[in-house]
Amino acid sequence: MPAVGRNWPVGARPPVLRGWEPPATPYGPGHRGVDLGAPPGTPVRAVAAGRVSF
Repeated sequence: MPAVGRNWPVGARPPVLRGWEPPATPYGPGHRGVDLGAPPGTPVRAVAAGRVSF
């Protein structure tokens, strides 16, 4: 498999504030994302084709 270039959505190597936490059951509660830290007002970029919404 070829290497894929990646860009961070907020600057270079932002701190991870909260990582992905799998649920105990398929539809149970869990944290299905990764929270990245950045100063207020930092532009957020989509890392692939798409749109950033929050």
